[in-house]
Amino acid sequence: MKKIIAYSLVILSITTLSACKKDKGNEKVIPSFDKSLGFFPMHIGDYKKFSEHTFYNIKEKVTIGGKEYFHFDGLVGGDVTWSEFYRLDDQNNLYQAFDSPLALVSEIHIASFNKKKGDVFYSTTSPNSPNNLKILVLEKTDDIMVFQYDYPEYSSIADHTITFRKGLGFEEPYSEVKINNVVYKY
Repeated sequence: MKKIIAYSLVILSITTLSACKKDKGNEKVIPSFDKSLGFFPMHIGDYKKFSEHTFYNIKEKVTIGGKEYFHFDGLVGGDVTWSEFYRLDDQNNLYQAFDSPLALVSEIHIASFNKKKGDVFYSTTSPNSPNNLKILVLEKTDDIMVFQYDYPEYSSIADHTITFRKGLGFEEPYSEVKINNVVYKY
């Protein structure tokens, strides 16, 4: 009888812990997101908060260069605003657009969610240097994808990575997010 109770407690613990995960870096609980939404869900009204004065939301859809993008509108530190524009194509490629006369290119291909671990693809960040950004799929699991970005022609620019969590998008130290009308608190 004691073994049955012990096994029941273990199963209950595993079930409870699988509903949320801990981020080992900051010990915050990571909610279980709706993975069916993919690696970069976008819906008007979604938001992601870091703090009361630092957040962004998806404001609207806009057309830039004949393509439809989601407009991400943000506030940093309570006094600095910024805007970014993202779209997913029908091949699950993520693009960021630049709606500025100062932009060197109109959009950059920043992620390919159908790629496998170890796959490499290229993007152009300058019209004078086609395919100058090398992007490596560093890791891919059912939950996350990690991309490494490298500018081979500029050895002084350090490689960096971006992690995407399925059902969330950018993996960041949020305090609260709203995705597809569901609010998740960390």
